[in-house]
Amino acid sequence: MPPDAHGPAATDPHAEALAHAGSGIIVRSLDALDELRACVDLQHEVWGKEYDDAVPASLLHVVSQIGGIVAGAFSSDDELIGFVFGISGIKNGEVVHWSHELGVRASARDAGVGRMLKQFQRSELARLGITTMFWTFDPLMAKNAHLNLNRLGARVVEYVENMYGTTGSPLHNGLATDRFVVSWPTHTGPEDRPPVARTIIDGIAPYCLRSSGPSAGERAG
Repeated sequence: MPPDAHGPAATDPHAEALAHAGSGIIVRSLDALDELRACVDLQHEVWGKEYDDAVPASLLHVVSQIGGIVAGAFSSDDELIGFVFGISGIKNGEVVHWSHELGVRASARDAGVGRMLKQFQRSELARLGITTMFWTFDPLMAKNAHLNLNRLGARVVEYVENMYGTTGSPLHNGLATDRFVVSWPTHTGPEDRPPVARTIIDGIAPYCLRSSGPSAGERAG
């Protein structure tokens, strides 16, 4: 599809930035190695030092060169407070994007940083002509469910048992990593209003949502 199908063509993505009025937070693409290494450090801060699935800086750098998204959120004093990372590929003959990780520093949670990162990611993908992105979240985490379903309006398309296996992250407490897979169109318009969360997939037993604990990242829920 044409690169401007969802709006005017943008400039070089590595030069783009999205400023959020009143918050002092800037979201922009990352490609400098020191910033990518800071993303690795932030992964361990969010998911724990024992987390053994952290994406290395070298892979973050390569993916950002071939249509993937690596973006960071920076506070007013230029501290990295959140990041999002995803890769693009082919699904059912269509170029789509898989958002693999989103993490926010504990001190910056409940400030809308996750939503800012997702909106930046969405706009970049629309600029590239990619119309759909997917990601996962833990159905037991109430904050993540609220963000993904009510605030963003993503749609659950699949339920996967133990998608990532057991991990070393203390966020998972040794539990199986059952996940919802959601789909989100990159185009925006007046008709794109977040739905009220309701029964998502017929035949899946109701869950007792965990409202406590960090709303850290979509990869780890």
